Amino acid sequence: MKTIPSLRERKRYLAYKVVSDKQISNEMAQNAVFTGIRDFLGVYGMAKAGIMAVTNSVLRVTHTETEKVKTALSLISEINGNRAIVQTVYVSGSLHKAKSINGGA
Repeated sequence: MKTIPSLRERKRYLAYKVVSDKQISNEMAQNAVFTGIRDFLGVYGMAKAGIMAVTNSVLRVTHTETEKVKTALSLISEINGNRAIVQTVYVSGSLHKAKSINGGA
């Protein structure tokens, strides 16, 4: 008898950083990230991606939707009226590695 593979979703941890001329709080940056992802993927796409904020600068995403989320982050150009960009720093299957690459944030 053949065994079926696990139905559990594989996850990736996406570390990002916000680059801006002016100081932007973590809360404003996180709100802008979620809004940017929702604008690009839509509500259904966000649910399908299973996005969850783990820390201030690390997101948990399903492995099949990682590239779409990276694209959505790259399209963010403004946070609270200030010019800003969101750069993907690292993608990992391990939360510990993603946190250590991003400075432990």
